[in-house]
Amino acid sequence: MLRESGVILQYREGTRRYSLLRHAELERRFPSLLAAVLRADEPETAEHADGAAQAASR
Repeated sequence: MLRESGVILQYREGTRRYSLLRHAELERRFPSLLAAVLRADEPETAEHADGAAQAASR
């Protein structure tokens, strides 16, 4: 699915298969998407949670 959608490029060398993230193409088509996805996976700190709660209450 990722290869067919153009997110990764796959190639073989002998019996090995390599997958490369097409970062430049993704960034060009969807600016900051990859950074947002990676940030979403970071654990939320108590300090960050307090700031989010304060912003939500405004």
